[in-house]
Amino acid sequence: MVLQPPDVETASEGYASRFQGSAGQYLLRAQERALLSLLPHGSPLTVLDVGGGHGQTASVLAREGHAVTVLGSTPEAFHRLRALGLQHRCRLATGDLLSTPFADASFDVVVSVRLISHMEDWQRLIAEMCRVARGAVIIDYPRTVGVNALTPVLFGVKQRFEGNTRNYRSFSDEQIAEAFDRNGHHVAARVGQFVLPMVVHRFTGAGPVSRGLESLAARVGLRDRFGSPVMIRADRRTAGQRSASEEE
Repeated sequence: MVLQPPDVETASEGYASRFQGSAGQYLLRAQERALLSLLPHGSPLTVLDVGGGHGQTASVLAREGHAVTVLGSTPEAFHRLRALGLQHRCRLATGDLLSTPFADASFDVVVSVRLISHMEDWQRLIAEMCRVARGAVIIDYPRTVGVNALTPVLFGVKQRFEGNTRNYRSFSDEQIAEAFDRNGHHVAARVGQFVLPMVVHRFTGAGPVSRGLESLAARVGLRDRFGSPVMIRADRRTAGQRSASEEE
């Protein structure tokens, strides 16, 4: 079996079916809140959505009035966007996700959601996103802390329950921060999305109990500290601002 590029798989109808129903919509709303809270404020932005053929971020960004370019590895990656009618609201570009067809500092913000944990050369992906970002880079990733640390043990259960799921890489916050630091960016903000595994919310239908536990975790500060996936914004260092390694 030939494996599809990660962004093609994420843009499939089978993957989109995981976000149907009350639980799926609950997960997408949390992701949307995190994204909007991290976007720089001000005038409409030029945004590159790397591997965003699933439409989850492009739809939000276009609705907010930003000029969105979605980069897909092949034309197949845009099937879902076209089904949603988003090809009329976004620019679609095809190219290598690790060597994008754009000049340095081409976009105000570069966004990538639901991609890095499925990329073998994830450090090169971060480097490329930093290269084409004039300002911030926003990504999400599963963490190696909290309940998500049990992923290797629980993956079999997750796969049986969700069906359309894949192996993925989890990261420590330090790993991600160091990769951005090497590429002239520093992590400026983090937003944890869920303390409970997403499969729990799917199993319960994101009912009052699981949502209540998440609200409690947010109030006492556990969600940002241990929540997974976490969404971060890494800002380009200003002139004269030292890297983390230089400060040590």
